[in-house]
Amino acid sequence: MAIRVLLVDDHRILRDALRLALAREEGIEVVAEAGTAAEALDSAAALRPDVVVLDIGLPDLSGLEVAARLRRLPQPPQVVALSAQTDKR
Repeated sequence: MAIRVLLVDDHRILRDALRLALAREEGIEVVAEAGTAAEALDSAAALRPDVVVLDIGLPDLSGLEVAARLRRLPQPPQVVALSAQTDKR
């Protein structure tokens, strides 16, 4: 059974690159992509991915808040956080 992944980043080019890289890996399926926190939360609730690759700097809500909300889902996904920010917080 494949690991189901939701990609969340407000930059389409990064989502495209991640999707292409993951497509080369056997046993991984990208089930959806989202460009905003709202889209990410809706997709995660509907699709129940195993893993969410999550940008910390989303335009509508902090990725950290999105991660906290994902943890409250009935079947919470694992979260891999991405950031280009240099602030360690």
